[in-house]
Amino acid sequence: IVILNIPSYSGGANFWGSSKDEIFSAQSFDDRLLEVVALFGVIHVATSRVPNVVRLQNHRIAQCRHIRIVIMGNDPIPVQVDGEPWLQPPGIMQIVHKNRAQLLVRNPAFDAALKKWEEQKERTTAPSTPTSVSTSLLAAPNEDLSFVRRAAEFVQLVESEIAQLGVSSGFLEALEAAAVSVRAAEEEVSPRYFMSQEGPLKFLSGGHR
Repeated sequence: IVILNIPSYSGGANFWGSSKDEIFSAQSFDDRLLEVVALFGVIHVATSRVPNVVRLQNHRIAQCRHIRIVIMGNDPIPVQVDGEPWLQPPGIMQIVHKNRAQLLVRNPAFDAALKKWEEQKERTTAPSTPTSVSTSLLAAPNEDLSFVRRAAEFVQLVESEIAQLGVSSGFLEALEAAAVSVRAAEEEVSPRYFMSQEGPLKFLSGGHR
């Protein structure tokens, strides 16, 4: 007997299945429901290693919020929780949801947005610099402006595709904070120098030309 609270067991096997029927609903990691399934021997477990070759059989027993297991007799039985096995003496075991935890999940839509931004960054060429100004004077300002521009482009890209990302409210708050920081950095870096296509670079602060 295996008791699940997520659609994954033993390295990713889904012994409950992804479909719903007249009795049971589809499994979800945030519905506070516990799923009870039966495993029939080593062969049943072994077939979960090759799901694309052998169809994994799903033997559903129950779907509930509270489980009470009574171990009778005089001998202990093997029990395992999260990979930690032990011999459980006879007694009563009760299983319920305790709390929720924040988890990091790989979001395919976010990965696609990040890849798109990286491709746009590679296609963008840096502006040419006047030869009358030394490289040492331009290195720090150009690096600052380049980083701020890239950050602003990335924030704008994520905001434009936020509907497809399906992110949490915490991510939206972090994105808003990042956008505010980027705008503040733009206001700080941009006035420090002015690029002119017809003449040399003219610094607006510090009194240098």
